[in-house]
Amino acid sequence: MNLNDYNGDSALAPKSADANNGDLAPKTQGEDPGDFGTVPGLGPVTGHVASRRVGGGTIIIVAVVLTAIAGLFSMRKLADVTAAAGIDAEIEATIEKFLDSLADVGPVPAAGSEGVNDEVVIALLRESYSERQVPLRDVARNPFVIDQIDTTVVPPPIDQTAISTREQERLWNQQRENRQRIWSTDAGSLRLKAVMGGSNPLAIIDGETVRVGETILGKTNQTTFRVSEISKGSVELLAEAPELDMTETYTLQLER
Repeated sequence: MNLNDYNGDSALAPKSADANNGDLAPKTQGEDPGDFGTVPGLGPVTGHVASRRVGGGTIIIVAVVLTAIAGLFSMRKLADVTAAAGIDAEIEATIEKFLDSLADVGPVPAAGSEGVNDEVVIALLRESYSERQVPLRDVARNPFVIDQIDTTVVPPPIDQTAISTREQERLWNQQRENRQRIWSTDAGSLRLKAVMGGSNPLAIIDGETVRVGETILGKTNQTTFRVSEISKGSVELLAEAPELDMTETYTLQLER
């Protein structure tokens, strides 16, 4: 029998799904949770592949983190080793410098011998010449404290000798002025009454007869005048004070 001539009436024709009978209806793949596992829409093979991918990614992340931690630890250890090597090199350089300085002054005596102190050698080896500090006993003040600037003007020291000299000069001038004033007062109080000429002329001053070379007191009795010259109508009187280096001449005119 030709299958192409089948009209659907044969008993061998496939049965269609009945609306009221679900036994013969085809099931959709993944519709039943118990068919292919717990992942909807995936078959058993596809679900296992996804699980393997997730597990492999986690392993890679953990491996990267561990590698980074190991790298950081190695770098830190390398830095510590480098620093230790630098310190050792600095110590060796200090020792070499000390030995060179000893070589300049001669051979190094044996330890414990005269001229070498073990404590001094140890102190020199421990000395840090690059960072030498000032001993605290030599610090007189705190260098970080800035004192307020004193703007007070200090006068220069007074020279007592200069003061004494100026004072003596002032007193000298004052005495000269006082003596000059007394002389002028006494000379102004004298009156020339008469003059008599001749080989030995005479003059009458306030009733007292005097000749050349004689003296006469002033009214205050503080000045002694000496008659230096008698001429026609006038008399010259000389006042002297050697202690003050003063000499003054006064002229009395004959009163008419």
